[in-house]
Amino acid sequence: MAKHFVKIDCEQGGQRRIQFGVIFSENIILTSNEYKVGEAVTCFIKYKNLQGATRPVRYKNINTLVEVWRMDSYIAEKDFLPRTSVSLKILLLRKKIKLDAKFAAPMPLPERPYNQHSKCVVIGGDKPDTKTKIVDMKTVVMDRKECESTYTNLAENVMCIEIPDEFCNLEHCDEYFEGSALVCDGVLTALVGANQPCFPLKPRTCVSIYEAVKWIKSFEKLISSDREHKKALVSVIITAAKKKIYDIGIILSKNKILTAYAPNLHDTRIFERSGFSDYYEVKGYIEYDAGKTIDWDKARSHTNSTVFTPRELQLSVIMLKEDIPLSPRMAYSMRLPENAPRKDAKCIIATLYPRWMKFSLTLMDYDECVKNLPELHKDYMCIRQILPCIDDCVQSGNPVICDGELTAIVAKMINCNKNYPRPVTPIHRYRSWILATMRDLELSGSEQSTFAWLLLLINSIINVNIFLENN
Repeated sequence: MAKHFVKIDCEQGGQRRIQFGVIFSENIILTSNEYKVGEAVTCFIKYKNLQGATRPVRYKNINTLVEVWRMDSYIAEKDFLPRTSVSLKILLLRKKIKLDAKFAAPMPLPERPYNQHSKCVVIGGDKPDTKTKIVDMKTVVMDRKECESTYTNLAENVMCIEIPDEFCNLEHCDEYFEGSALVCDGVLTALVGANQPCFPLKPRTCVSIYEAVKWIKSFEKLISSDREHKKALVSVIITAAKKKIYDIGIILSKNKILTAYAPNLHDTRIFERSGFSDYYEVKGYIEYDAGKTIDWDKARSHTNSTVFTPRELQLSVIMLKEDIPLSPRMAYSMRLPENAPRKDAKCIIATLYPRWMKFSLTLMDYDECVKNLPELHKDYMCIRQILPCIDDCVQSGNPVICDGELTAIVAKMINCNKNYPRPVTPIHRYRSWILATMRDLELSGSEQSTFAWLLLLINSIINVNIFLENN
């Protein structure tokens, strides 16, 4: 059973806690903890071999250590009122774990409710340190009424367990660690609740899995890692000295990139606002196809403002110094839409950060969005993620794709409120501007080349005349 488990190391405000969890998929870990969704907490999971370091070690690459990206909590429909409850958490990982039938495998979810005649054990770590081993520990599942007599107003999905009488010298606070699994008749049934604080004279509470099965499965469906559209995205990077700004861009043609905002690199105002000091070292480039790079320094924006608020519409076209070798396997462009998306369109965001993935979202009604963002530009659309309560703002430049068609670009916002809708620039409304800007950039590039050629020709003529005069 050890192949189904991970060790979780979380830190909040300088306080570290070791917990355990269960592998649901290559993207998701199930656990139980008392952290509030949206709080500033950093967690790493360790899988396969749970012994050793559970946080990054300098100069050492630990392949089985993965950072948690986002966290969400299950709330039963009946439990919106205050109750004695235990949090069931989903942890979405920054990168996929490498599943292995022997050492790292998903644990099946229960297909039916807990049967009170089942034989149950708690499976989890034997100790929260660097020498952790996954062990089975005997337990007794208490009758619901007996549990309710101890915990008033008990939530529907909470179960109670205790140490068997034969181990009366042991306490559940020391034996059952947070996030360990209650397994009954070989089936994942519940996850053990927090033990900080823990009350040894009271039974230990657990959160049942069965009631949340649909929620867990629906969450996985929101995330996709298929490769469709991946080769149309690039990373847009501006760097100076040791500081970098990352955004996402969409390939429009062999040498044009569409993004939320990219400055003309000869204009230093954007860098002054962003804290750059060495303007002379500023460099722009894109990354595509797993690490290939092409430089750029010329861009044109719909709005020259660098305020980045909902009232300023953001959209930029970048011209590359070299062409991208377009091909279906390496990189390809996306077609600009002519019409608005359907009201019932299925929409996703595609992103390269923290890794390649696509996740579902909803397009909001403009009037509803304005209620949250009163200064919203009249042409903006708004999106709201279906992913867990956001612990970071959506990356600017990410494309919104509806029914397989490029629909919008996520706008750049300096003061991004993670609990508010996010403005996006609708492409169909600015299709003409994008096409005209692409032509203007191409012409300006040709004019510069012609001008440089003329300067070279004039310089050559002058040198010839000087030579003739001297001879």
